[in-house]
Amino acid sequence: MRRVVQRKLYIPKTREESAYTTLHKGLYNEVVLKEGGDPVELMTIKQYAESQNVSYEAVRKQIVGYGEELKDHIVRKGRTQYLDEWAVEFLTKRRRENPIILLSQDKDEAIEALQQQVETLRLQLMSAQNELLKSQDERLKAQDRIIELQDEAKKTLEDRARYTALLEDNEAKAKRLKEAEDREAELTRQVEERDGQIRTIQTEADDLRKKTEEDRETIEDLQRQRDEAQKEAQSFTRSIFGFYRKK
Repeated sequence: MRRVVQRKLYIPKTREESAYTTLHKGLYNEVVLKEGGDPVELMTIKQYAESQNVSYEAVRKQIVGYGEELKDHIVRKGRTQYLDEWAVEFLTKRRRENPIILLSQDKDEAIEALQQQVETLRLQLMSAQNELLKSQDERLKAQDRIIELQDEAKKTLEDRARYTALLEDNEAKAKRLKEAEDREAELTRQVEERDGQIRTIQTEADDLRKKTEEDRETIEDLQRQRDEAQKEAQSFTRSIFGFYRKK
């Protein structure tokens, strides 16, 4: 067989075929040509099961049970099996002829499917519980981390406050130190100025002492000269004529 991409319109020839075609209209997704050239529409097992409202497993078991009759009416493409129109009609008729058996199979399969669903849900619930526990654990870890970050932030703020206080204190100390240095420089200038004044005064005092000493010597010399003059004057006597003569 070779696959034809374009779908072909199937025209029923009898009333039964017309009713059957109406029932399965739109379910076929493959059209192939037999060796003789006649078009054949195909339907997957899953599509057929959905059209009959039965499980895939029920259809699969039915196909296995009628393997001999269906061997020439099942097309395999890769891992997918397709039913031709004859196989679809054959399985539908057999399902109608054996409703009790099929119903029992469907019931068992439904129970098995429900059990599988329950097991799947149980596993999903366990997984969700594990995820929830994991999420709660991560949430607790996140809360602990948040507390740690808050403590670190608080400590950082406290350290920053202490740093700011120390910085302000250092700035105040630097300002006071600058003022003290300026005061010291002013006092040093004043001391140097006073030292200069003192040296000037000392120089003037030395000059005065020297001048005083010179004056004293001059005075002593004058006194000595006066004493000598007085002594010499006393050595003269005045005569009756008014003249002085040495004794």
